[in-house]
Amino acid sequence: MAFASDGTLIVCEYGNQRLQRFTPEGKWIATWGAPGFQPGQLYQPWGVVVDSQDRVHVLDSNNHRVQRLALFS
Repeated sequence: MAFASDGTLIVCEYGNQRLQRFTPEGKWIATWGAPGFQPGQLYQPWGVVVDSQDRVHVLDSNNHRVQRLALFS
């Protein structure tokens, strides 16, 4: 899990191959990702961090990479 500068929570879902974004109150906002090997697709994402520029970095474990995604797109 990671928090963005606006207080939203980004949750990594390892088994569902996606990320979810929630308001500080817990309301669902968005989902990123789908199973696969292409850019933007995930294969067992293991961790997530949000940097000071609100870029989301995802440890995409079984694709052996870190993907960078825009939080506000």
